[in-house]
Amino acid sequence: MARKQPLRCWWNDTHVADFTAKRGWDLRCRYTAASLGRWPGNLPVLSCSLPLQARPQDASAFLRGLLPEGAHLQSMASLAGVATNDTHGLLARFGRETAGALVILAGDEPPDRSSWAVEQYGVNEFDAEIVGLGPGLGVRDDTELSLAGLQNKLLLVATERGWGRPVGGQPSTHILKIDDQRFPGLVSAEAAALRLARELGLGDLDPQLHQIGGVDCLIVARYDRLRAADGTIGRVHQEDSCQALGVMPDAHRGRGKYESSGGPTFAQIASLLRRYSADPGDELDRLVRVIAFTMIIGSRMGASFIILFIGFIYVLRGRNRSTSLSMGLLSFTVTGTLQIGSVIIGTLLLIALYALIKGEPDASSFPSGGLRATFEARGYTMWDPSSPAFIMEGPKGGILCIPSVFIPFEER
Repeated sequence: MARKQPLRCWWNDTHVADFTAKRGWDLRCRYTAASLGRWPGNLPVLSCSLPLQARPQDASAFLRGLLPEGAHLQSMASLAGVATNDTHGLLARFGRETAGALVILAGDEPPDRSSWAVEQYGVNEFDAEIVGLGPGLGVRDDTELSLAGLQNKLLLVATERGWGRPVGGQPSTHILKIDDQRFPGLVSAEAAALRLARELGLGDLDPQLHQIGGVDCLIVARYDRLRAADGTIGRVHQEDSCQALGVMPDAHRGRGKYESSGGPTFAQIASLLRRYSADPGDELDRLVRVIAFTMIIGSRMGASFIILFIGFIYVLRGRNRSTSLSMGLLSFTVTGTLQIGSVIIGTLLLIALYALIKGEPDASSFPSGGLRATFEARGYTMWDPSSPAFIMEGPKGGILCIPSVFIPFEER
């Protein structure tokens, strides 16, 4: 079988690596000589699963993580004229604007910024685009972008005149999600979750809810894009936990990203943070708070939705090398409608977050599960995240049960 044309991977104006493939779904990453000579070995340049090495490495999972799923993927494959499992063919067609900082192109020519453009929406045009948005990313014949996920969404560029559509590899600045008619109220619940996360210091996104053309929409700024003082838009590299761990997200009939089907676990994310973070203690504490937060709001978000900012971006910018956990734009799949009425709720939830992580029972309350910080404490309980929490139904409703371990102050 003839080898396919290599895909060139660019980071701004740097040719970082090449992706080669004999089959469309089986790709290898080979770093360029320029990359090997510029940065220290084993640095997670593209991914924690692709450390800087001279030998070719399996990049199938990392690259597959740049593509959407379900009907979105089918729509893009139809436009590209390739099979849905042809990662190479899909990225050759749609690799100019993806999550993170990378630009992936077929051919030897570097990215041409002169082709960047923004097609401005008129008021009626924007409404029509939203109403007519079917499964996918608003794919058109000139579309050259890709973004992972299942929800129907549209990539936008914020301009002084309103919203525009990115063309020719132009970086987008915002993501618009439309409400799913199968689960009405989902975007409102996601917005509420993101606002609460911001209130608790777990994220910095400012979600906007709009009704456009009679459709409820959520608009958020992309956390992997930065606008410079001169107005130009820069890309910030990031990866999700499936990419960082080399997990194929669509394995096991599309459930490969979930822990129950062999997907990433929070313990594995913690190991990545211990290895790559400049401040593991702080990041691990934040990870536990994120887990507790998703549990309290009733989210089904798992470890596969954790976003990691790769330390290499800080090297390029002259900052400290680190890998940092970020809430970013997490895909909260909220199981119930959130009712967030006041800051008081946020304050109470913040208290609950820390109570979930660690509490001090006195001798009389343990092992009944009481969490009382008293001067008579004989030790403390800590949440055991390796054991799943569960709901125990009782005559007055459900009770959240959180497996914990007891650590005594003395050996008795």
